[in-house]
Amino acid sequence: MKRLRRLAIPLILVIGAFQVVWGATPALASPGSLLRSITVSPAPNCDGFDDHITLSVGIAFDGKELLVSCSNTNAAQNEIITRVDPSTGANLGTYVVSGMIPGEGIGAMSWDGDVGQLWIGTANALPQRIYSVVLDKTLGTGVATFRFSHAADGLSIVDGIAYDGTDKSIWMSPDVSDTIYHYTLAGVLLGSHSGLRASLSCPFPGGNSGIAVASTTTLYLSTDGCSTIYTADKAFASFTLFASTNTRLEDLECDNVDFAPLGALWSKDAYDWELRAFEAPAEQCAPGGDPAIKAAGANLSGTEGSTTTGTVATFTDPDPASTAAEYAATIDWGDTTTSAGVISGPVGGPFTVTGSHVYQEEGSYTLTVKITDVDNPGNTATVSSTATIGDAALAAVCAAPAAIPMSYSGPTAGLSDANHFGTTADFTATINWGDTSSSAGTVTGPMGGPYVVSGSHSYAAPGPYTITTTINDDGGSSATASCSVTVFVVVAGGSFVIGDGNAALGTNVTFWGAQWSKLNTLSGGSAPAAFKGFEDTPSTAACGTQWSTDPGNSTPPPPGPLPAFMAVVVSSSISQSGSTISGDTVHIVVVRTNPGYQPNPGHAGTGTVVAQIC
Repeated sequence: MKRLRRLAIPLILVIGAFQVVWGATPALASPGSLLRSITVSPAPNCDGFDDHITLSVGIAFDGKELLVSCSNTNAAQNEIITRVDPSTGANLGTYVVSGMIPGEGIGAMSWDGDVGQLWIGTANALPQRIYSVVLDKTLGTGVATFRFSHAADGLSIVDGIAYDGTDKSIWMSPDVSDTIYHYTLAGVLLGSHSGLRASLSCPFPGGNSGIAVASTTTLYLSTDGCSTIYTADKAFASFTLFASTNTRLEDLECDNVDFAPLGALWSKDAYDWELRAFEAPAEQCAPGGDPAIKAAGANLSGTEGSTTTGTVATFTDPDPASTAAEYAATIDWGDTTTSAGVISGPVGGPFTVTGSHVYQEEGSYTLTVKITDVDNPGNTATVSSTATIGDAALAAVCAAPAAIPMSYSGPTAGLSDANHFGTTADFTATINWGDTSSSAGTVTGPMGGPYVVSGSHSYAAPGPYTITTTINDDGGSSATASCSVTVFVVVAGGSFVIGDGNAALGTNVTFWGAQWSKLNTLSGGSAPAAFKGFEDTPSTAACGTQWSTDPGNSTPPPPGPLPAFMAVVVSSSISQSGSTISGDTVHIVVVRTNPGYQPNPGHAGTGTVVAQIC
């Protein structure tokens, strides 16, 4: 900032020169486009001079809020720092700084993210003085500690100051000077560079102004008289136009938080409360003076319901002494959940961020990883990548019984899903009944399974069929289960009976005939000779129940021909009491019948046991 009334040249000439340069604003470079312009409101209490509403040079960013100084000569105002919302410009309150010589005022400022303190240069002291300030937001105070003095150069105000986390040093630029100075934190001069008016193509008397650290090798320099910002290597061998505007650019400060993944360079107007942010490369311009973290996302793949573990990001820090313990990472998994990442790598990097997560559903998810310098929370990098999560495998098994009636309603398949977060809504099922017809199945079961697929169907004819159930997951997986079943008929008016000694699968049996008691073996003893093989009470048999009938063929059995596959009762004990014969039902089996049956016991009913119902 140029305190023009102190220059030993006619003010009108200086203003005229300033107006000429102001009107010759260069075109915007790239990067360097304007990202945001905000006005501090309400305006801080900081008087200006002449026709200027204020005199304020310094700007800093603590990783969350912007800080602006008051650089006038009013001792009641000029040691107060105002907090500003970087999104809206809202005045958030103040810090009242103690420990300075009253009236020195605060010029340029720079945030030290390594320690969490502010470095400031004075506004009204010759020689210029450099302080560090510890801020207390709760109390609204700041305590300044004198660090060192700079030999008188230019006017009293410090127009630019920058903390450099690369080597823990201070860069400073006095007002109306074309020289930049480089100091240790203890005030030992490391070097200086003069002739910046020519280097920055700015003939206006002031020359350089603000300073910010772009990277390990690069600085940002502003020229308030020419309203431009340049990048320069720290050896001051090359200069590149970064941005230009139509205002007096004073102090500069870096911010890679508010515009992430872009970086930003804030500038402070000298004579009003306008703050401007210019786009900076994402890998440059970390707040707090530390070199910016440079990161890249890494894609991940896995399967729903199972733990997915892998690398989600890699990053480097230009600091060759950096260690993994200096950083923290947060992973947003893209499904509304977050977790801490694990950081590993050698001293100096590169570093790797890994994480583990269980996705409940298949799909493509956007991973967002935020890496933060623990010592300087404002130094962050945010990167995105993709997690591709596949559908978990399905497994299906037959669940239908071996023998089913002509009209069947029940399970056809059992289903398991490797994703334990699955629900029935994830599945659709189709049942092929083996007789050229098919229908939709119903899937039931708790979250995570196991599940059952059920359906209903009526067959036109008994016999052997293959029921095939196909289940599809909405994520793409599928499974199939096949069941070989025998469809049987229950004859009307009662059931034929065989002995339990003849009930094994594949056994040829006689279930009706004059010689029934001789041809059937019962574990409970011989059956009465009067029993010919048909019971009539109950009309429909059930396992575990008793049945009864009358002797011979007093109750006629069904007329022929019999169904090709028929349900038959298995008894272990049959007895007679008077005219009533009764027995138990230990099993019911399916018999494939042979031709030749007639209701007369002289025409035996025979067949082969092919399935057990119960």
